[in-house]
Amino acid sequence: MRKRDKPKDDLKPYLGIIIIILTLFMVVFAKMEVRRLGYVLYKKSKLQKKALDNYYLKKIEYARVTRPDYLRYIALTQLSLNEAQKGQIIQLSGDRIVVPQ
Repeated sequence: MRKRDKPKDDLKPYLGIIIIILTLFMVVFAKMEVRRLGYVLYKKSKLQKKALDNYYLKKIEYARVTRPDYLRYIALTQLSLNEAQKGQIIQLSGDRIVVPQ
């Protein structure tokens, strides 16, 4: 019979294999995380581009809607307002100013 020096000596080969396996698992996990974060970043960049496109479309629509000639057209057609004639009085309700035209 062989006399064993220490019980730790029996575990040394297994401990090395366990360390190698754990290291490989960590490498695989790190690669999976990189891939997952890449997908998340891709999705967020698509959402950002869509939001930026929507912002520019709204900005263009706002500029088109607030054009003076378009506002006049809306006032005359949809709000049934009439053009101010010479001699009419324009009354501003905020400061109570009455200005003859």
